[in-house]
Amino acid sequence: MTFKQGIDIVENKRIERIYTKYKNVFLSKILTENEINDLKKISSQSVVIRKITSRFSAKEAAAKAIGTGFREGLKFTDIEIKYDNLEKPRLKLKEKVFNRIFGKNQKILSSVSISNERTYTIAIVTFISL
Repeated sequence: MTFKQGIDIVENKRIERIYTKYKNVFLSKILTENEINDLKKISSQSVVIRKITSRFSAKEAAAKAIGTGFREGLKFTDIEIKYDNLEKPRLKLKEKVFNRIFGKNQKILSSVSISNERTYTIAIVTFISL
């Protein structure tokens, strides 16, 4: 069994400034099409910023847990953060990334936890291979 973990903290105002300046260019660089569509359903600007910041931090944490960071071909859009009905985040890796990093026949459990405060967002991602 292998255990990999990554953590990230981000200043919310930094992401808000980048989003305000670059809008869809920024979103398309860090979010998948599904994630962008989820944002379109939200009417509150502050909630949109929180969701962007949460996903950004979680993806950074996932890249650290994977062990490569955003190098060796890994992109923000290779990682997707989905939320269930209770707003619990779930992590999904593109198959090509998963296979390259973990191997085709490996069973991996993942967990992501995100906490938002007024100034900062923190995320931790854990992978366990069985």
